[in-house]
Amino acid sequence: MKKLNKEKKPARLFYNNTYMMKLAFRISPGWVLHNFLNTGADMFMWVFGSVVFMRLIINGLERNAGFNEMAAIVAFATAVLGIPALYRAWYEYKYTPEVEQRSYEKLNTMIFSQSANVELACYEDPQFYSQYTLAAEEAGNRLKNVIDSFACLVVLPMAVGYVTYQMFLIDRLMLFFAIFPLIGTFVFEKTVLQMQYNQTLENNINERKKGYVNRIFYLAQYAKEIRLSNVARILNRQYNEAYESTMSVYKKYSKHILPLSFLNSMFTSAIVFYGVFLYGAYRVIVSQTVAISEFAILSGAVFALTAMLGFISASIMDCYKNALYINNLLNFLEYKPKIPEDQPGIEIKRFDHALELRGVDFSYNGSGQQDENPEKFSGLRNINIKIKRGEKIAIVGHNGAGKSTFIKLLLRLYDPVSGEILLDGKNIKTYNLQDYRGLFSAAFQDQRVFSMPVADNVSENREKAIHALKQSGIWGRVEKMPHKENSILTREFDPEGVALSGGETQKVSIARAFAKDFDIGIFDEPSSALDPIAEYNLFESMMEAFKGKTVIYISHRLSSARLADRIYLFGDGAVLEEGSHGELMQKNGIYAEMFIKQAEKYIENEYTLIEGGME
Repeated sequence: MKKLNKEKKPARLFYNNTYMMKLAFRISPGWVLHNFLNTGADMFMWVFGSVVFMRLIINGLERNAGFNEMAAIVAFATAVLGIPALYRAWYEYKYTPEVEQRSYEKLNTMIFSQSANVELACYEDPQFYSQYTLAAEEAGNRLKNVIDSFACLVVLPMAVGYVTYQMFLIDRLMLFFAIFPLIGTFVFEKTVLQMQYNQTLENNINERKKGYVNRIFYLAQYAKEIRLSNVARILNRQYNEAYESTMSVYKKYSKHILPLSFLNSMFTSAIVFYGVFLYGAYRVIVSQTVAISEFAILSGAVFALTAMLGFISASIMDCYKNALYINNLLNFLEYKPKIPEDQPGIEIKRFDHALELRGVDFSYNGSGQQDENPEKFSGLRNINIKIKRGEKIAIVGHNGAGKSTFIKLLLRLYDPVSGEILLDGKNIKTYNLQDYRGLFSAAFQDQRVFSMPVADNVSENREKAIHALKQSGIWGRVEKMPHKENSILTREFDPEGVALSGGETQKVSIARAFAKDFDIGIFDEPSSALDPIAEYNLFESMMEAFKGKTVIYISHRLSSARLADRIYLFGDGAVLEEGSHGELMQKNGIYAEMFIKQAEKYIENEYTLIEGGME
């Protein structure tokens, strides 16, 4: 398998924004339409108030119009502005909050779907994970910003055209002042935005570190360790280091951003504001070429035009900024998984004969990805194992021997670097991935329970869930819970939630396997938190319940391995010994030595307990 290609594509201004706009229209066409109408209503109110209404009032004053006529003008303007004002209030306070949430839900569902589709190696690669977090955090904001920016770029030019025409009729030179906001935006603001984006990228790892420490301090599973060790001081130090690194990044960029922001502010507002009045004063007082009434109208038009050009420039800059962030989302959504969850192939509903590994090699590189270079350390080397239907297989060995990697390959969470894995004589890559994984039920050593009812943690079928909880030996504990199988696990959302011990958590995880109709059961040290006797009894129960099914399990306690038809001893990524318990004991090799040492340890512990009790 080739290394994951997570090279960042350069931000494409038009392509990225157009892509996001199409996505927005697909998610919520109504939101896009109403956003355009709302922007149009806003511009209409602005132009009408600053140009049309002002012209009507000044013309009335110049004609010495009576109070009734002036009141009629005001009433007319109020009626004209009332309809768009009412629409804008509905859009902002009623429509937008609802449609935003619906749209974000659809967008996040797309992101979640892709995150569930990418291969496991992606989550073990910090670069890819950073890109994913940036995409997920910014997706909603970019969706809204792109809609707003496109609406401004479509609607505002029409308003600008009308105001420009009105200014042209009075004084052509006034148009000169409208140029300054464009200079400020395209020269200074663009540079500021690029610096702010670079600042965000540099600080991403610091923000993730601070977020990690925040999580550790409020998650219940870390509470005991924090109180009983010095880890709190270490975490505080990590947080402070991340904070100091964040501040150094801010200082690095602020010395450049500050002067550029000042120049941008001067060009987009101060020069225009004071320049118009100075120019107007010259035309009215010195050259006496413009009447005060015309200057009043012209001033309002200039300010409106300047503001609108500023909005257009800002929208263009927003598009530039959006393109940078959308790039992360695009790279993530367009990433083609090496083992896609929806991979098609031969349909398979049952396992009939054998699951076989032939000459399988597998390796990781430093980021957790697979490495095709056979000269580098191989997580597994030349694995040749054939597992027949109905067999019970034990995988044993020291930590780091390659046992869990072997399981990941069987589940096709990774693919071998070389060699092949066959199911009923066909390479597992040729099967429909969901069908293939559907043959398995798995329980892992790092199992998790979710903040939901006990039964739902096991199966959607309540009857199956209860039966499985009884088979795994946890039902007695469940019956004592406040709401039995309906009791919520964890106290994250429910003060009456139940906190399970490590062993109880493992039994719930194993219950999931009991609840599933599977052909091949995989258990990666699922009972490590149980005492040896409880583990042995659990495995006996599993063997009885899974008669006729293929079971592959990993256990550090070799007493449980005695229940297997065959045992494979892993070491340094290779199979060192194989055979039944009796055969391996007769060989008097590594397995026999490990078994005898464990047995002696249990006997010593037993004598210690007896002697302690006698004293």
